[in-house]
Amino acid sequence: MKEKDFKYKEYILPVAGLKDGDHQYDFHIGESFFKNMGWDQLDGENIDIDLNLSKHNKLMVLDFDFHGSVFCPCDRCLDPFEISLKFKDRLIIKFSPEISEPEIYEDDENVVMYVNEDTSEIDLSHFIYESIILQIPIKRAHEIDKCNSEIIKILKNYQVE
Repeated sequence: MKEKDFKYKEYILPVAGLKDGDHQYDFHIGESFFKNMGWDQLDGENIDIDLNLSKHNKLMVLDFDFHGSVFCPCDRCLDPFEISLKFKDRLIIKFSPEISEPEIYEDDENVVMYVNEDTSEIDLSHFIYESIILQIPIKRAHEIDKCNSEIIKILKNYQVE
């Protein structure tokens, strides 16, 4: 077993034998999640995910509720900057006998994943990763009065008026 496969075992959703109806799952994103996914711009991740899975005959609707925070360097002073996250996301999984490899389609409202009807488990780590990354603002900075004052003084020396 590869090291990466072992690390993300907790984000694998077993679907074989899952009965129709609603199911609840809880996940936690800790400090190493993003580094292990190859993105090292965040630190101190502490995100909880509540998942409500509604399974029907050839369809599953996964409603995610994300809440927590991440730390990243401030774009201005490079001191740690906390970003609070609270958002919802949805993944629709459709089962089909014609699909050999999972296929993902997105529109303005939903992400739909098509998988073979014999699929026994679904790895949610990449979907979770993308959902969180898309919530991180492009510009990450403290309020100017909360930035490291020493760094701000140095920056003002280089400011062009």
